[in-house]
Amino acid sequence: MAGVRGQGRQFDIDDALDKAMDIFWRNGYEGTSIAKLTTGMGITASSLYAAFQDKQHLFDQVVEHYLNTEGRFTDLAFNEEEHALPLIRRILFEAADKYSDKSGPGGCLIACAATCVTDANRDIEKKLESHRISNIKRIKNIIDADLEKEVIVSNVNAENIAEFIGTVLQGMAQRGRDGASLRNLQSTARITYICVECTFNGFDYWNLNDSSQSRVGSEHVGLEEAAGDV
Repeated sequence: MAGVRGQGRQFDIDDALDKAMDIFWRNGYEGTSIAKLTTGMGITASSLYAAFQDKQHLFDQVVEHYLNTEGRFTDLAFNEEEHALPLIRRILFEAADKYSDKSGPGGCLIACAATCVTDANRDIEKKLESHRISNIKRIKNIIDADLEKEVIVSNVNAENIAEFIGTVLQGMAQRGRDGASLRNLQSTARITYICVECTFNGFDYWNLNDSSQSRVGSEHVGLEEAAGDV
């Protein structure tokens, strides 16, 4: 509990961070004022400064709070899945569930809170960007480990796949913020997973020529049909 000097007022830090997280998530970093924060958190400005120093330090704590609560599913997947394919499947489908959750702002705070900022707040944008890039690198590292263990075919380009997954996840986050349904995002997750699964098993979606394109329908599951089977 944190008290306000001279007033004896106390508030729960985790509850305050929950409320601040929702405000930053809905309004973005630059769209969030101290007035919005104090109103939404139910505390005075002096309480906010005493407990969190300033808006930027509060946002830094909110990001860590998000990663330990709403965004924790990603770290759990990395810690619990040994191989790339089940890891990718788990992250995609759990992201579909989280990003379409209508009980909150939708999407992902890391993807949405500071995508377009002024020069004065470029460091905030860079911090969130580093979190996103870190996850892409972690996916690449696990794919590389599977390549060394010969769990997947040797011609898989780990960097291409990791970048692909990162791009899809960021797009899913934005669509979740736009109000996409769980079924919409599950379809995206399923199509993405099928592409990766086929690639890991030797079918190269990334270098299709005319003859290989003509074989897709007969040799592989149709993506539109698969997307409907959620």
